[in-house]
Amino acid sequence: MQKKIIVILILSIIIAVFAILNAKAVPINLIFLEMNVSVALIILISASLGAIIVYFIDTHIRIKNNKKYKSLEKESITLTSKNQELTEVITEQQKEIAQLKEELASLSLKNHSDNHN
Repeated sequence: MQKKIIVILILSIIIAVFAILNAKAVPINLIFLEMNVSVALIILISASLGAIIVYFIDTHIRIKNNKKYKSLEKESITLTSKNQELTEVITEQQKEIAQLKEELASLSLKNHSDNHN
């Protein structure tokens, strides 16, 4: 975070110095109005508007990603819960299978011993 602030400050200083070095007034046509304005003012306004636009786009993207993150987090919790339920079902079924195998083995032994008698 500090690195970003330092980079932003350095870029701001560079833009300000560039604007000051180009302080000459130039004619600007604003469709319905024509006026003479300092190039420095134009540079500073343009840089400020650009920063504001980038800020709003970044905020929009962060909000969108935050919503997606929360949605995926809820889905993860739901899937984890479902996974746990299915694991319990599998464990119960494995116990039933083991029980049935034991019953089958005992019936098989009983049947085998009845056949020999």
